[in-house]
Amino acid sequence: MKQHPRTLGQVFLHDANIVQKILRFANPLPGNRIIEIGCGKGILTRALAAVGPTTVIEIDARWIAYVTDLELPGVTYLHADATRVDYGQFPLGSPIIANIPYHITSPLLVAFAQYRNHLGPITIMIQKEMATRLLAEPGTKAYGAMTLFCHYHFTVHNGFEVSRRCFWPVPSVDSQVITLQPKAAALSESDEALFFGMTRTFFWGRRKKMITCLKNSPYIRLTSPLPDACLAALNHRAESASLSALLALFSTLRHHMAFKEGCPL
Repeated sequence: MKQHPRTLGQVFLHDANIVQKILRFANPLPGNRIIEIGCGKGILTRALAAVGPTTVIEIDARWIAYVTDLELPGVTYLHADATRVDYGQFPLGSPIIANIPYHITSPLLVAFAQYRNHLGPITIMIQKEMATRLLAEPGTKAYGAMTLFCHYHFTVHNGFEVSRRCFWPVPSVDSQVITLQPKAAALSESDEALFFGMTRTFFWGRRKKMITCLKNSPYIRLTSPLPDACLAALNHRAESASLSALLALFSTLRHHMAFKEGCPL
């Protein structure tokens, strides 16, 4: 099994107070199966096992062996890449509580979104910079396509900051704990794909007006002339548009757009 290139350079949470703070914030129901991604040396795994049955998804067999030796009750191990796991195999509503490997945050969010109708609340510790992007409001520098993707699929709850000094070796960044509460889909699966192609287009040309981005998009092509109402709405930058505004815009644009052949989505 191919391992992620930074496996050997990972850092480990060592502050037990932070572990308890994560549990209080996540507030998992006793007895429900919990999913953890990346066990490391097991500091969080030990705390989760005290709450209820836990499945650890870990790509590095060395850490599975290490934590298995702790003989924690109710803990099972899945040697797999968490970005490729079928989360539908777990009981409906299973929460995820994890200190995730930061270099796979984006593909993990995509995987979680795919199974959002099956998963329970997702409490994760991520790099603070990424958390800022996911929590960003329209009109701010951090607001972008990933913000919209996450807010479409989840309600994002801000938790608390975790200092880099809580890890060893000490990394170069601080962390943030957030919870993602899955939401019902607002669009069909095919329309979702086109909607995110549209939003990626708008932020691909971030400092340009939406109409300019759309006409030059590497992802989307216009299939017919746009009505005047669309042209007026597109005469702004996307960074100031809310998710609800972009969904409303999509409803008027969807029949005038299609993916470009071979687009890099």
